[in-house]
Amino acid sequence: MAERGPSKTHQLVRKVMLGDLDVGILDANDQVLVSKAYGQATRALATDLHQSTNLDEFTVVERLGEWMATQGRGKESIQFMELLCDLMEDVRIPSASERLKVLRVFVGVENGTFEAPMGPGHNYLSNQEAGTVDLPDVSLMPLSVLNKRDSQAFMEFQKRQQASEFEVPEDALVRDIVYVCQGIDGKYIKFDTMADAFNFVPGTNIPLPARELLRRLSELGWLFRRVKAACEVDQQTNDLAGVVAQAFLSAMRTELSNHYKLMATLESESTKRSKENSCTVSSPSLDDLTLRQLAVWLAQPTQQMKLLAILVDVAKHQKGGALISAIHGHSHHGDPFVRLNAQKILKPTCVPFFAMISKWLFEGDLEDQHEEFFIAKSPSVVQKDLWQKGFFIRQSMLPPFISNELAENILRAGKTINFLRECCNDRSWAQNEELIGAREDATLLQYGQGRELESVVTRASKVIDAHLMKTLFEKHGLNEHLLAIRQYLLFGQGDFIQALMDQAGSELNKSADHLTKHRLSGMLHAAIRASNAHIEEDRIIQHLEVSLIPPKEGDTGWDIFSLEYVLKGSLLHVLSTVLTDEVMADYRAIFNFLWRLRRVDFALSSVWQHMKPNHSVKREATCEGNDALEEETALLGDIRKCHTLRNEMSHFCTNLQYYIVYEVLECSWVEFHKELEGLTNLDQLVQAHEKYLRQITEKALLEDRSQPLARQLSGLFEVMLRFRDFALRLSAKLDEVNQLRLQDALEAKQRTARGKWGRTEADRARLAQVLPPGFAAAARNDLQAISSEYAALLEGFVALLPVQAHIDLRSLQFRLDFSEYYSTSRISTSRYSM
Repeated sequence: MAERGPSKTHQLVRKVMLGDLDVGILDANDQVLVSKAYGQATRALATDLHQSTNLDEFTVVERLGEWMATQGRGKESIQFMELLCDLMEDVRIPSASERLKVLRVFVGVENGTFEAPMGPGHNYLSNQEAGTVDLPDVSLMPLSVLNKRDSQAFMEFQKRQQASEFEVPEDALVRDIVYVCQGIDGKYIKFDTMADAFNFVPGTNIPLPARELLRRLSELGWLFRRVKAACEVDQQTNDLAGVVAQAFLSAMRTELSNHYKLMATLESESTKRSKENSCTVSSPSLDDLTLRQLAVWLAQPTQQMKLLAILVDVAKHQKGGALISAIHGHSHHGDPFVRLNAQKILKPTCVPFFAMISKWLFEGDLEDQHEEFFIAKSPSVVQKDLWQKGFFIRQSMLPPFISNELAENILRAGKTINFLRECCNDRSWAQNEELIGAREDATLLQYGQGRELESVVTRASKVIDAHLMKTLFEKHGLNEHLLAIRQYLLFGQGDFIQALMDQAGSELNKSADHLTKHRLSGMLHAAIRASNAHIEEDRIIQHLEVSLIPPKEGDTGWDIFSLEYVLKGSLLHVLSTVLTDEVMADYRAIFNFLWRLRRVDFALSSVWQHMKPNHSVKREATCEGNDALEEETALLGDIRKCHTLRNEMSHFCTNLQYYIVYEVLECSWVEFHKELEGLTNLDQLVQAHEKYLRQITEKALLEDRSQPLARQLSGLFEVMLRFRDFALRLSAKLDEVNQLRLQDALEAKQRTARGKWGRTEADRARLAQVLPPGFAAAARNDLQAISSEYAALLEGFVALLPVQAHIDLRSLQFRLDFSEYYSTSRISTSRYSM
C-alpha cells in the first residue's frame, strides 16, 4: 500500500469519529461531546502503547458495532467498519496494541466516560514509540471541536516529542545494562569507586522511571563485582585459605561462568535484533528487547547473585569445616530457590572434605596443612599415649551434618589404623575385602548423603575394630595379662600371697631404711617357687616386680613394700593403652590396701600363735598356790581379756577380707570378664576396664567419697597393730617367767636330792625382778586404752556404713553386726573394763 501523507492518521481518526456528519448542524451539547472524544483520542496517542489490557481488538470492534446498532445508526456502522479497515492497513500503525488503545477511546464514548489514562502508572511513549504514530494536525480540526484543555495537552505532548529527540535510545540502555551486569562500564552507566555503585554519566537525558529501573538492574552488576573480587584474591593473602575454601571459590567461579554465558546470550540477542531493526522499517516490534523484558529475565540471576554475595560474606575468615557449617545454614532456608542453590554450592565445596574423611577412615592419614579437618593430631605425643592423647576432635571444624557420635566413630577408625600400624606393627587389615568395598563406596560420597556416609563409616569401623581386638587378645594375650594382675596384685592367688608373707615377713619387720629391693626380689621369686605361681609362663611372671614406696620417718618394711606389674618390650606400647600409668597407679593403691589388711590379719594370727602356749602360766600359778607371785596371778585375767579382744579383731578382719575378696574383687572380675566377650572396639575395652577398677575402688573404700570411712578403717588397723605389739610384749614377758620357773624347778629338784630346801628366797627374788610390782597394773592400763580406742573406732566405722552411697557396703555392715550387737549396745569401753 502506498505511503500515506503525514496527516493521514489524524484524518482517519476524524473520519472514524465524525463520519460524514456536518459539525455545523450539531448542537452545543453534541459539539462538547465530540470535542471531549477527540481529546480522549489525542491523549490516547500520547500514552504507553505497550500498556496491557483485558480487551482484545475484535471484542472492542464488536462492542462498538453493537452500540451503534442500538442507537439506530446501522448505516454509520457500515461506514465505521470500512474506515476501520483503512486504519488497520495503515503502515504507520502496524501494531495491534496501538490500534487497540485508539479503539478503547470509543469504548469510553459508548460507556459515557472520557477520562484520559494520564494518571499515575501511565507512562508516555519512548522516543521510538512516539515516532511510530503521526500526531494530528491541529489546523485540520474545527476550533469548535478542540477545547482549551485538549489543545494544552496536545501541545505538551508535542513538546515532549521534540525533547525526546535528545534522549538515550532504549536499545543503547539495554546494551549498557548487559555490560553493567558483567561488571563492565557502559557508555551511559559507569561504576563509581568512591560511591561503590553504578551511576549515570552526567548530562545523560534519561527519564526518571527509566532511571529507577536501570538502578534496580545495575544491582546485579554490583553484586557480580563483589563476588568476582572475592574469587580473584590471591590464595596466599586470601582469608579463604585451604583446599575446602579453594573448592568453594571454584564453585563460585563456575556460577560466575554461567552468569557470563547468560550475559553473552543477552548481548548476542540484543545485537542481533538491533541489526535486524536497522535493515527494516524504523518501527518497533513486539520482538524488541526492552528494559522491562530484561528486568524480568534478570530477576532470578539477581536473586542468585545475592545469595552468592551472602555466601562470600559468611565465608570470610572461615576455612574447612567451619566454612561448610556457615554455608550449610543456608541449605535449610525456607525459600526453595535459596535452599537449592546453597546445596548446589555445597556439593563441590565438600568434595575435598569428604576426601579427607576417606583418607583418614581407610589409611589413618591426616592431610590437613591448613587445619581444616575436624580431626587433629596432638603434637609431641609419645607412642604409648597414642590412643589416649594422640588425636582429638576439633569441634569448631565439625559440620552440622556430622553428628558427634558419627565424628567419634570416624575418629576411632583412624586411631585404630594408626594404633595397628605404629604400636602393633600390623598392616594386614588393609587386605580385607569388606574394607576395600567400603572404600570404593566412599569415593562416591557427596554432600547430602548423610546415611550413605554413616553406612560407610560403620562398615569400615566394624572391620578395623574387629581386627584390632583380635590382635590384642590373640597375638598379645591381653586377657592373660589381665588375669595375672587379678591373681597377683588383687590377691586372687591366695597361696602365693601367704608364701610371700612367710618369706618376707621377718624382713619387712625391719626399719624401711634397712631394706633392699634386690633382697626382697629374691624373696618374691622364692614365694613364686613355693606356691602354684611356679606353673605360670615366664612371659607372664616376668612382669611381676617388687616396688618400694618412698619411706617416711618411722616406717617399716610393711609400710613401703608393694608389688607392681611392669609392661616390657613391645607390650609397653600395645597394652599401655589399656594399662595406662593411671590404671597401674589404681592397681598399686588396691594392692597396698589389700596388703595392709592381710598384714593385720597376719599380725593377729601371730598373736594367737604366741599367746596360746601361755596357758601354762595359769596352770603353774594354780599349782604353786601361795608360792605364785601376786603380779603373776593378776596377769591371768588380762591374758583372758587379750584373747577376747584378739578374737573380736580377728572377726572384724575376717569379715572385711571376705567382703573385699568375694563381694568386691571376685564379683567385679566376673562381671568384667563377661563384659569382655561383647566388646567390639578398643574404646569400649578401655571404658569397661575403667568401670571395673572404679567399682573396686568404690566398694573398697578407696574413692574420695569414702575417705571418712577409710580414715576410721586406717585407725582400726593402727590399733590392731598396737595390740599386736602389746600382746607380743606381754607374751614375751610371760615366756620369760615360764623359763625362769622351769629353771627354778630344775634347781630345786637338784637341791632336794642333796637334802636341802627345794625353793629359796633367791628364786622368788629372781621372779620378782622379771615381774616387778606394778607390772600387771601397767599392762592392764595399756590393754584398757587399746580396747577403748578400738571400741570407739569400731563404733564410728559401723555407724558410717549405712550412709555410704554404694549399697554393697551395707552388706558389710550386716556381716559385722549380724546380731545387732554393736548397734543395740552402742559400743562402749565398759565392755573391756578391768
